[in-house]
Amino acid sequence: MTQHHANWHFCIKCSNMQFNNGAPGVCLGVRPGNNGAGDHMSQGFNFALPFDRGETAVHEPDFFFCSKCHSMFKQQDFGSGDDLGPCAKGGQHDRTDSINFVLSHDTAVVDGQQNWRVCVNCHAMFFGAAANQKCSAPGTLSHDPGQGTFPDYNLPHRPADA
Repeated sequence: MTQHHANWHFCIKCSNMQFNNGAPGVCLGVRPGNNGAGDHMSQGFNFALPFDRGETAVHEPDFFFCSKCHSMFKQQDFGSGDDLGPCAKGGQHDRTDSINFVLSHDTAVVDGQQNWRVCVNCHAMFFGAAANQKCSAPGTLSHDPGQGTFPDYNLPHRPADA
């Protein structure tokens, strides 16, 4: 039976999907009055992301919480030989003690938001329509969804005040 893990949010500073577990994460994004250092800044929906379900043609596994930066990332080699991706806190993302999330793509989700992408450079899940994108890979400025060759993820949410 599919279970859901709530309290995931869009970060208005870097556009990543991020989770606040009570400890500060690391965000590279900048907002007025913020120099880019510090924790993520949540905005909008409270996403409740699915896990404990099988892989299908429209349900993809291997999404994890990074215990260092608190962003969601995809564990996959996008051609660089690295399957974890560079973390905003330094080194690679760390999936220690993370749930393996299984996310829907290229299909409608009830109470969901589409246009979530995976950056092929830093492996972070980010909102593709957002202007403030910040990639943690060295030498990059904004996220790269891989020239449109990767899925459009549709993530379920609750109302912003739930």
